[in-house]
Amino acid sequence: MPTTVCPTPGVPDPIASPAATTTYAVQVFDLNNCSSTDSLMITVLKKPVADAGPDKKIVAGQTVALNGSAAGDNISWYWTPPQYIDSVASLSPVVSPPIDFTYTLACKHRQWCGTATDEVFVRVFQKVTAPNAFSPMATGSTTLVIDGLDTYPESVPMYSTATASAYFIPPAIPALGWRF
Repeated sequence: MPTTVCPTPGVPDPIASPAATTTYAVQVFDLNNCSSTDSLMITVLKKPVADAGPDKKIVAGQTVALNGSAAGDNISWYWTPPQYIDSVASLSPVVSPPIDFTYTLACKHRQWCGTATDEVFVRVFQKVTAPNAFSPMATGSTTLVIDGLDTYPESVPMYSTATASAYFIPPAIPALGWRF
Protein backbone atom coordinates (compact mmCIF):
# COMPACT_ATOMS: atom_id res chain seq x y z
CA MET A 1 0.00 0.00 0.00
CA PRO A 2 1.29 3.45 -0.73
CA THR A 3 2.30 5.70 2.13
CA THR A 4 0.07 8.73 2.61
CA VAL A 5 0.97 12.14 3.94
CA CYS A 6 -0.64 12.91 7.28
CA PRO A 7 -3.71 15.11 6.86
CA THR A 8 -2.41 17.53 9.53
CA PRO A 9 1.42 17.63 9.28
CA GLY A 10 3.31 19.08 12.24
CA VAL A 11 0.65 18.10 14.78
CA PRO A 12 1.95 15.67 17.44
CA ASP A 13 -1.37 13.78 17.73
CA PRO A 14 -3.14 14.01 14.34
CA ILE A 15 -6.57 12.56 13.64
CA ALA A 16 -7.04 10.64 10.41
CA SER A 17 -10.26 9.24 8.92
CA PRO A 18 -9.33 7.50 5.69
CA ALA A 19 -12.07 6.04 3.46
CA ALA A 20 -9.87 3.04 2.56
CA THR A 21 -7.03 1.16 4.22
CA THR A 22 -4.11 3.59 4.38
CA THR A 23 -0.52 3.58 5.64
CA TYR A 24 0.73 6.79 7.24
CA ALA A 25 4.45 7.51 7.61
CA VAL A 26 5.97 9.55 10.43
CA GLN A 27 9.43 11.09 10.25
CA VAL A 28 10.91 12.96 13.22
CA PHE A 29 14.14 14.99 13.54
CA ASP A 30 16.19 15.75 16.64
CA LEU A 31 18.30 18.85 17.31
CA ASN A 32 21.24 17.34 15.38
CA ASN A 33 19.01 16.84 12.31
CA CYS A 34 19.06 13.06 12.75
CA SER A 35 15.82 11.44 11.69
CA SER A 36 13.80 8.36 12.39
CA THR A 37 10.87 7.07 10.34
CA ASP A 38 8.02 4.78 11.24
CA SER A 39 4.68 3.91 9.69
CA LEU A 40 1.18 3.02 10.84
CA MET A 41 -1.42 1.18 8.80
CA ILE A 42 -5.07 2.01 9.45
CA THR A 43 -7.29 -0.78 8.17
CA VAL A 44 -10.75 0.30 7.04
CA LEU A 45 -13.25 -2.56 6.85
CA LYS A 46 -16.14 -2.30 4.36
CA LYS A 47 -19.60 -2.52 5.87
CA PRO A 48 -21.62 -5.58 4.94
CA VAL A 49 -24.21 -5.17 2.18
CA ALA A 50 -27.04 -7.66 1.56
CA ASP A 51 -29.21 -7.88 -1.57
CA ALA A 52 -31.85 -10.63 -1.51
CA GLY A 53 -32.58 -10.17 -5.22
CA PRO A 54 -35.87 -9.58 -7.02
CA ASP A 55 -39.21 -10.90 -5.78
CA LYS A 56 -40.28 -14.25 -7.25
CA LYS A 57 -43.55 -15.84 -8.42
CA ILE A 58 -44.30 -19.56 -8.52
CA VAL A 59 -47.27 -21.91 -8.65
CA ALA A 60 -47.78 -24.08 -5.55
CA GLY A 61 -45.58 -27.17 -5.77
CA GLN A 62 -42.89 -25.50 -7.88
CA THR A 63 -39.40 -24.44 -6.79
CA VAL A 64 -37.48 -21.27 -7.54
CA ALA A 65 -33.89 -20.17 -6.95
CA LEU A 66 -33.30 -16.97 -5.00
CA ASN A 67 -30.58 -14.65 -6.32
CA GLY A 68 -28.93 -13.12 -3.27
CA SER A 69 -25.64 -11.27 -3.14
CA ALA A 70 -23.45 -10.12 -0.27
CA ALA A 71 -20.54 -7.71 -0.16
CA GLY A 72 -18.12 -6.40 2.45
CA ASP A 73 -14.93 -7.46 4.20
CA ASN A 74 -14.74 -10.73 6.17
CA ILE A 75 -18.48 -11.49 6.03
CA SER A 76 -20.81 -14.43 6.43
CA TRP A 77 -24.44 -14.68 5.31
CA TYR A 78 -27.55 -16.75 5.97
CA TRP A 79 -31.25 -16.84 5.06
CA THR A 80 -34.17 -16.82 7.49
CA PRO A 81 -36.55 -18.40 8.15
CA PRO A 82 -35.13 -21.87 7.44
CA GLN A 83 -38.43 -23.36 6.23
CA TYR A 84 -38.84 -24.61 2.64
CA ILE A 85 -35.24 -23.71 1.68
CA ASP A 86 -32.52 -26.14 0.59
CA SER A 87 -29.57 -24.23 2.12
CA VAL A 88 -29.61 -21.24 4.45
CA ALA A 89 -25.88 -20.73 3.78
CA SER A 90 -26.10 -20.43 -0.02
CA LEU A 91 -26.54 -17.08 -1.79
CA SER A 92 -28.69 -18.88 -4.42
CA PRO A 93 -30.81 -21.37 -2.47
CA VAL A 94 -33.79 -23.18 -3.98
CA VAL A 95 -37.06 -22.56 -2.15
CA SER A 96 -40.49 -24.21 -2.35
CA PRO A 97 -42.89 -22.50 0.04
CA PRO A 98 -46.50 -23.75 -0.07
CA ILE A 99 -47.89 -20.23 0.54
CA ASP A 100 -46.70 -16.64 0.08
CA PHE A 101 -43.42 -16.31 1.94
CA THR A 102 -40.80 -13.66 2.72
CA TYR A 103 -37.16 -14.64 3.09
CA THR A 104 -34.51 -12.41 4.67
CA LEU A 105 -30.85 -12.47 3.67
CA ALA A 106 -28.60 -11.37 6.53
CA CYS A 107 -24.98 -10.43 5.87
CA LYS A 108 -22.81 -10.12 8.97
CA HIS A 109 -19.26 -8.94 9.53
CA ARG A 110 -17.30 -11.66 11.37
CA GLN A 111 -15.26 -9.30 13.60
CA TRP A 112 -17.73 -6.64 14.72
CA CYS A 113 -21.45 -6.15 15.05
CA GLY A 114 -22.23 -4.81 11.58
CA THR A 115 -25.15 -6.62 9.93
CA ALA A 116 -27.14 -5.79 6.80
CA THR A 117 -30.41 -7.42 5.75
CA ASP A 118 -32.66 -7.45 2.71
CA GLU A 119 -35.91 -9.28 1.96
CA VAL A 120 -37.32 -11.15 -1.04
CA PHE A 121 -41.01 -12.00 -1.37
CA VAL A 122 -42.04 -15.29 -2.98
CA ARG A 123 -45.61 -15.09 -4.31
CA VAL A 124 -47.22 -18.55 -4.45
CA PHE A 125 -50.21 -18.88 -6.74
CA GLN A 126 -52.50 -21.74 -5.72
CA LYS A 127 -54.08 -24.23 -8.08
CA VAL A 128 -57.49 -22.98 -9.15
CA THR A 129 -60.31 -25.51 -9.12
CA ALA A 130 -63.75 -24.60 -10.42
CA PRO A 131 -66.77 -26.83 -10.01
CA ASN A 132 -67.98 -28.60 -13.14
CA ALA A 133 -71.62 -28.04 -12.20
CA PHE A 134 -73.64 -25.54 -10.16
CA SER A 135 -77.23 -24.49 -9.54
CA PRO A 136 -78.58 -20.99 -9.91
CA MET A 137 -79.96 -19.19 -6.88
CA ALA A 138 -83.57 -17.97 -6.66
CA THR A 139 -82.31 -14.39 -7.10
CA GLY A 140 -81.17 -15.16 -10.62
CA SER A 141 -77.51 -14.90 -9.73
CA THR A 142 -75.13 -17.78 -9.35
CA THR A 143 -72.44 -18.18 -6.72
CA LEU A 144 -69.46 -20.37 -7.44
CA VAL A 145 -66.81 -21.28 -4.92
CA ILE A 146 -63.60 -21.46 -6.92
CA ASP A 147 -60.85 -22.82 -4.67
CA GLY A 148 -57.53 -20.98 -4.95
CA LEU A 149 -58.92 -17.96 -6.83
CA ASP A 150 -58.49 -15.74 -3.77
CA THR A 151 -54.69 -16.12 -4.07
CA TYR A 152 -54.67 -14.19 -7.35
CA PRO A 153 -54.64 -10.42 -6.76
CA GLU A 154 -55.59 -9.63 -10.36
CA SER A 155 -59.16 -9.58 -11.62
CA VAL A 156 -60.48 -12.70 -13.26
CA PRO A 157 -62.99 -11.94 -16.03
CA MET A 158 -66.28 -13.82 -16.04
CA TYR A 159 -68.62 -14.08 -19.00
CA SER A 160 -72.35 -13.65 -18.56
CA THR A 161 -74.60 -15.17 -21.21
CA ALA A 162 -77.48 -13.02 -19.93
CA THR A 163 -75.70 -9.73 -20.67
CA ALA A 164 -73.20 -11.04 -23.23
CA SER A 165 -70.38 -9.32 -21.34
CA ALA A 166 -67.42 -10.26 -19.23
CA TYR A 167 -66.96 -8.81 -15.76
CA PHE A 168 -65.56 -9.58 -12.33
CA ILE A 169 -67.03 -8.92 -8.93
CA PRO A 170 -64.86 -10.06 -6.01
CA PRO A 171 -66.75 -11.17 -2.91
CA ALA A 172 -66.42 -9.43 0.41
CA ILE A 173 -65.50 -12.81 1.88
CA PRO A 174 -63.61 -15.00 -0.63
CA ALA A 175 -64.85 -18.25 0.94
CA LEU A 176 -68.41 -17.31 -0.03
CA GLY A 177 -67.55 -17.50 -3.73
CA TRP A 178 -67.59 -15.27 -6.77
CA ARG A 179 -70.96 -13.73 -7.64
CA PHE A 180 -71.92 -13.12 -11.25
